[in-house]
Amino acid sequence: MRLPNRLNRLLQFFVSPAAVPLFLFLLALLAYAPRLADLGFYWDDFPKLWISQRFGAQGLADFFSYDRPLWGVLYQLTTPIFGTHALAWHIFALVLRWGCALLVWMLLRRLWPGREQLAAAAAAFHLVYPGFSQQYVALVFSHYYLVLGAYLLSLYLMLRAVQSQRRRLAWTLAALAASALNLFTTEYFFFPDLLRPLLLWFAMAGGLPWRRRLGKTILAWLPYLLLFGAALYWRVFIQGFLRYEPTLAEQLLSAPGAALPELLARAVRDLWITTGGAWQRALLTLLTLAGQERATRLGFIALGLLAAGLSALFFWRFARPEKPALRAAWQPLAIALVSLALAGGSFWAVDLPIMVVFAADRFTMPFMFGAGLLLAVLIGLLPFGKLGRGLSYGLLLGLAVGMQFVNAQEYRRDWVFQQNLFWQMSWRIPALREGTTLLINESDMPHYTDNSLTAPLNWLYDPDSTSRQMKYWLAWPTMRLGVEIPALSPGLPIQVDYRAAVFDGSTDQLLVVLYNPPACLRVLDPEIDRYAGIIPDRLRQALPLSRLDLIQLDAPPARPLPALYGGEPPRRWCYYFEHADLARQRGDWQRAAEAGDQALAEGLHPEDAYEYFVLVEAYAHLGRWDQAIALTRAALAQNEYTNAPLCVLWQRIQRQTPDTPDRAVALNEIIPGLTCP
Repeated sequence: MRLPNRLNRLLQFFVSPAAVPLFLFLLALLAYAPRLADLGFYWDDFPKLWISQRFGAQGLADFFSYDRPLWGVLYQLTTPIFGTHALAWHIFALVLRWGCALLVWMLLRRLWPGREQLAAAAAAFHLVYPGFSQQYVALVFSHYYLVLGAYLLSLYLMLRAVQSQRRRLAWTLAALAASALNLFTTEYFFFPDLLRPLLLWFAMAGGLPWRRRLGKTILAWLPYLLLFGAALYWRVFIQGFLRYEPTLAEQLLSAPGAALPELLARAVRDLWITTGGAWQRALLTLLTLAGQERATRLGFIALGLLAAGLSALFFWRFARPEKPALRAAWQPLAIALVSLALAGGSFWAVDLPIMVVFAADRFTMPFMFGAGLLLAVLIGLLPFGKLGRGLSYGLLLGLAVGMQFVNAQEYRRDWVFQQNLFWQMSWRIPALREGTTLLINESDMPHYTDNSLTAPLNWLYDPDSTSRQMKYWLAWPTMRLGVEIPALSPGLPIQVDYRAAVFDGSTDQLLVVLYNPPACLRVLDPEIDRYAGIIPDRLRQALPLSRLDLIQLDAPPARPLPALYGGEPPRRWCYYFEHADLARQRGDWQRAAEAGDQALAEGLHPEDAYEYFVLVEAYAHLGRWDQAIALTRAALAQNEYTNAPLCVLWQRIQRQTPDTPDRAVALNEIIPGLTCP
């Protein structure tokens, strides 16, 4: 009898509103916590982190002075606390996202006191909203959550003020302060602030004549409207449009007949993308699950089922659902639709695309509130009983939690690839001459850009400097050619504004590298790799400018980033390959061969056949012709397109090695079978 009594008490807890924060926290843990310890820094995390560590508070002020000067203050407060500890940033972002969902619940309960299930469901959908995938860009988006939280808190405090007979002034001042934090920091939640009069109108219900109700609504909204007007004036006339131009306003003024229908069509499309499209994304993750790794499939299923079961149980037990009735749903439906319509204002004004793919899905953040509330309202209108409604909530929330786990796996993969990039770079390139531009391909790491990776490049090769003159720049030629890089011709200046720092270089100081994981990082050989079929066109065009002498061979090994990357990874093929390639550049054929010997003795082999080339050349220089021939054939068997570059390699071997009978035999055996360019 004791077990049923305990179980009954546990189930009774779900009836209490006090269970909602706990339920939301458990849901947040299931959605975002499983891989937190294995994640790192992404996208714009790195530039901001590097600047905060290198230049301190003033550097952050300079970085944000360009377009969001007041937002930099938040970074000045947080970066000294969490520093370079990725896990701390991820926990911070998770707690803030849970806090925002909690504020949604508090706001809706305050607005409609009897609609407990609606408020809890809207908060849950807000929490795991599948249209936004950048939870793990933790340093950047924790600050967006701070602003989003300020916006939601301001709405909640505003309702407290109008519904309170005492401390109304205190509530209003607190609400205005939170609103100012939102309005003067970032533009994401700027236009959603105009939701206030509708919230106030519904909060003023109570049998008042409509004229008196309208007057009270306007009077209550007035201080917030004045603050909004001040913020709008500051943005337009004082700060100005430093980053994006308000093209929509120009179009509406010059050709309203064409611009207005286009705006309406775009608004309808974006509203679908951020509501139905977001959940379509989650469903697509489920439908393509078979193509994922086994651990990802198991994680999706296990976490999705746990979240679905927890949510179904919670909503089955929690609060008595209302009978489906459009009359009872029209107020939350109106709030949801108006919120969605306002959410896109900042992006439509400057013609920024809203999509549910990285990285444009960051623009879905203002839509999370309206999308979550809309879905909660629609499920509430279905003719289901408590159990059916609980299962509906559970199915959708479980699907979203599973999708977030798959998303975390993709971030984890990118973090490992990015860690390997800089570890391999530290092995292959001991030091770089100042002013070097590292040209690299766009590898399969969608959560990074060349702008992101420039920060750890400077951290690696210039770890202690506090100079505003940045010594190194990592660039994707696909993006930078014709912009910062005028052309792939010698003697042209390269200038880069990194906001808090600047880079001044030249096309006379280019080093071209290739990184396509799981293959190793390769410093490209201008003589041989111009014939390699895997080299992207822009890198191939840059090869004649690539200078291997920019690598300072006699410098001590580059210092890795211990606080960010931890200890050295296990010594697999790429470790030996990079050391062998560095030894080849030094002309130390014995050391290059020793590195290859050790790797092959451990049963290690390359993912990319081109990585055999360094051992072929080393063995040939040491007179180990049988091994050079064997690895040549291994490379050809692995990738037939190595034929032409292998021929060029053997021609170089022929030029640089002494003429011996064994060499003649080897050359006669291998070169006739190769197709030379």
